[in-house]
Amino acid sequence: MSSKGPTPKKDSARQKATGGSRTTERAKLAVRYTAPTPRSFKRSSKFVPIAMLVCLGLGVLTIILNYISVLPYGTTTGSMLIGLAFILVAIGFATRWR
Repeated sequence: MSSKGPTPKKDSARQKATGGSRTTERAKLAVRYTAPTPRSFKRSSKFVPIAMLVCLGLGVLTIILNYISVLPYGTTTGSMLIGLAFILVAIGFATRWR
């Protein structure tokens, strides 16, 4: 004699999406369709990574040249700030790059 337990109910697609068999109203509202973003909004123009690399290179080069005292006006705080400003601009471009 074999005794089988109760057969499990099949979950609907909505129940699988919300992660459980019992769903609340809030969970039902959380499952909504979001339209995909158009491809044109996902791409940045080609100058963004180029400008980022150029600014990063200029910033690092300015700091290195300041460190080894090769700049014509000597070692100054201003040239360090200029180098750091270039690096910050490069970070700004990096946040816009997609």
